[in-house]
Amino acid sequence: MTGLSVFAAVVATILCALVKGYTGSVFAQLRLEAGRLKEEEARSRQEFDRAEILLESAEALNDQAGFDGEKLQRELDDLAKQIKSIEADLGGSEEAKEED
Repeated sequence: MTGLSVFAAVVATILCALVKGYTGSVFAQLRLEAGRLKEEEARSRQEFDRAEILLESAEALNDQAGFDGEKLQRELDDLAKQIKSIEADLGGSEEAKEED
């Protein structure tokens, strides 16, 4: 029985060593994968932050374009009024010339 006990102990030791080696290898692969995922997360966060900045910039440009459009429309309306006033003045002076 002593020989069988020694054999069982040797087999158990070998199995423990194999399991330890395998788990160590798997653990190392998992650490590498975790490191890669952390780097990917950091890159993704940077891209997200850049996208947010670009979105805010685009929104600001859109707002500015809207304000500029409104300003140009007001200026155009003022110019249209001035043109009508000038046309009315010119029409009145032509009528005065015709009466003379």
